[in-house]
Amino acid sequence: MALTQVSRGLLSTSIVDNGNATAITIDSSENVLVGTDQTPATLITTSTTSHEGVGIADGYLAIARNLTGSAGSGGVAFLNRLATDGPILDLRKDGAAVGGISVASGNNLTIDGLVASHAGLEFGTGRITPRVAGATSDGVVDLGYSTQRFQDLFLSGDIAHLDTAGNARLLYDRSSNLLGNAGTNGTFANLLGGTTTAINSAHTFVKNQVNSTVVVENQLASGDPFGVQVRFSGQDPNNTSSFFYSAYGNPGSLTPRFIVRSNGGIANYQANDANLSDERVKRDISPLSSMWDKFKALEIVSFKYKDQTHTNDNIGVIAQQVESVAPEFVSNDGFGETPEGEEPLKTIYTADLYHAAIKALQEAMTRIETLEAKVQQLENN
Repeated sequence: MALTQVSRGLLSTSIVDNGNATAITIDSSENVLVGTDQTPATLITTSTTSHEGVGIADGYLAIARNLTGSAGSGGVAFLNRLATDGPILDLRKDGAAVGGISVASGNNLTIDGLVASHAGLEFGTGRITPRVAGATSDGVVDLGYSTQRFQDLFLSGDIAHLDTAGNARLLYDRSSNLLGNAGTNGTFANLLGGTTTAINSAHTFVKNQVNSTVVVENQLASGDPFGVQVRFSGQDPNNTSSFFYSAYGNPGSLTPRFIVRSNGGIANYQANDANLSDERVKRDISPLSSMWDKFKALEIVSFKYKDQTHTNDNIGVIAQQVESVAPEFVSNDGFGETPEGEEPLKTIYTADLYHAAIKALQEAMTRIETLEAKVQQLENN
């Protein structure tokens, strides 16, 4: 800049360039303006993009720059720390440091609250780290407050709640899996949900609306989908006092309505079972053929299961023997684990056996009635 004129008046002092534009002004109010011919109030408060300059006025430092055109890639202020880490901008109150902007660990930018327990942030390579009183911290910084909350959170990676050892105690991963007690690799889960009730100290899902409280949906498009699985992993009780599932009524007294026992048995109220039998859901209806010979050939046995814990005998049939006589009552789809090197365990359609037994009984009744008629005829003769 070539200075061609210096003028001094009673109220202000100004320096102008060779284009007769004001370069520096010191006015009677001790305001200093550099690179602008605007008044101090205009430089500090203007919302336009046409003013440029540096001003010290009314206790404010104002820097304005027009960044339109080729200057758009620049900045408003240029603060350059050389060689070492440390503060770039130092903020104080009554001479005491309250915060600032610094560089740490090479090129990590930090925004610090330097008062004890005041939080800040460190911007490192691919991460943002919390800081307290000017140093990186772990597990002591809250995000928001109960009455000053954030709204939406958009993340593309995993969300993890870690313990002091760095293990993920609650993990919501990018595959939409919610895992509790997930450890460092997220491969297992002990997830407890809902609230703990005083009735049985159980974690309970509470809902005060109509329809289902919990819905488990398997959206597998092919293969064999499964629903809910309940396991006893610490022991195998196999008795009538431990339950896989139980349904209760009458809150408070827990009156049982339906129970699946650990030995595989079902306990419920007598005569309450209802099987779907409406004609409208059935097709290919035809009378059942004779069950007389098949039921005569069935072997009814007493037995004990190899893993049962009681000494009582059970009464039933052997699937292989039934299959040799009436294979329509046997399923070979398997039950539980298939023994190594063997075929799946066989099961029996007991409801079909029950109805077939009625058919055999009807045949017996017909024969009895026929014999009775013949006896009656002989007696009459």
